[in-house]
Amino acid sequence: MVDKINLAGFKDAVLKSASAEKSALIDKYNEMKKLKFSEIENGILSKAYTAIQKDIDAIRNEYRAKIAAAEQDARKKLIEKRLSIEEKVFEKATVNILAFTESPAYKDFLVKKAEEIKTDLPSCDGMKILLRAKDMVYKSELENIISSAKAEECETIKLGGFIINAAEKNMRFDCTLDSLLKEQRKHFLTTANIQVD
Repeated sequence: MVDKINLAGFKDAVLKSASAEKSALIDKYNEMKKLKFSEIENGILSKAYTAIQKDIDAIRNEYRAKIAAAEQDARKKLIEKRLSIEEKVFEKATVNILAFTESPAYKDFLVKKAEEIKTDLPSCDGMKILLRAKDMVYKSELENIISSAKAEECETIKLGGFIINAAEKNMRFDCTLDSLLKEQRKHFLTTANIQVD
């Protein structure tokens, strides 16, 4: 009977031990399973996060490119508009200048400019007053004011005015309406406040 009790106790002890080991193994298995699922889940989430970030970066880059293209297009249109305005302004200025050269005030302008510049001129031989063909009618008035110079026709002057050329002294005095208009064109964008940065 002792053997039966010992055997029953041994059996119970073995079953208890086996049950404890089984529980421990199941717990360890569940823990490892949980850890493995957690690792897999983290891997999937990490890959998903990376993919989402790539998509977000691609979208940002696409919109940046679209914004840059739109800004460039707007800048181009603004420059074209500015150039159009500039051309219209200077076409009208040219028409007004040519109308001025047809008025009696133009002769007064030429005489006044010649009087002003006369004091700055060097005394030398071979000085020339260059005029456009249409202004050769003022030749004698200008030669009387600047007595050391002779008037000649100059094809490069289109709008009016004159150039005093003192080749001997290597000096040139440009009093043409052409150069005045050219200078105004340089300052137009700043003065008109339509610069494009």
